[in-house]
Amino acid sequence: MRHSAAFSASQSFLTFSLFMLSHCSAQPQCVSSFFSTFLSHTSEQLQRQVPERNRKDRCFHMVSHGCFFVALLAPVEKNDVIKPPAVAIFSPSKQEIQEKSKATLVCLASGFYPDNLNLVWKVNGAERTEGVGTDETSTSYGNTYSLTSRLRISSQEWFNPLNRFECVAIFFKNGTQELIHKFIYGDAGCALTEETYRLHGNSLKLTYLILCGKAFLYAILLCTLMLTAKAGGTLYTE
Repeated sequence: MRHSAAFSASQSFLTFSLFMLSHCSAQPQCVSSFFSTFLSHTSEQLQRQVPERNRKDRCFHMVSHGCFFVALLAPVEKNDVIKPPAVAIFSPSKQEIQEKSKATLVCLASGFYPDNLNLVWKVNGAERTEGVGTDETSTSYGNTYSLTSRLRISSQEWFNPLNRFECVAIFFKNGTQELIHKFIYGDAGCALTEETYRLHGNSLKLTYLILCGKAFLYAILLCTLMLTAKAGGTLYTE
């Protein structure tokens, strides 16, 4: 899970936004280099180690505070305007549902700056990780970014209007988390769930019984008329 932290360098007026904070006491695969910065009006020597496998991942070693593994994003200038994302959820494709009996919901967060955002899916209030696929990196559009995440579920789960599907955008703004929620409900649709199948089956049984009852009553009525006509003919002959 991504977390947020911020280090402010007072001399350069830069704020570095940090993601994925976790302990890493040993990173032998990192290549070491050194730099100095000011933190809370005091200078500390930090060791920066850049893994060869991913130049965006960095391991910062604060001499008096241990080692932390983080991903360093682009610095934010002091005068830059921070823009929260606009979040939208798109319904599944009918073709996918018909051909694969699966439904993929798409969550799009767009127009945000800086690139400090994470997307989380929830189903009926509980976080969902199974079937979730989120873009590894944000897409840049001029001075803003966009990020897409997908949630793949069964068609039965989608065709339940009681199910609530929620996408939460976690935006890191000035060292704090801003949550933007967007949700949709499942589609009532025409697909039969187990419950609707049972209800429809009971309705068909009831309709069949009614038709059989009507046919039986019609047969009795017809027989009665025939017997009455026959009896009347016998009396007329006599």
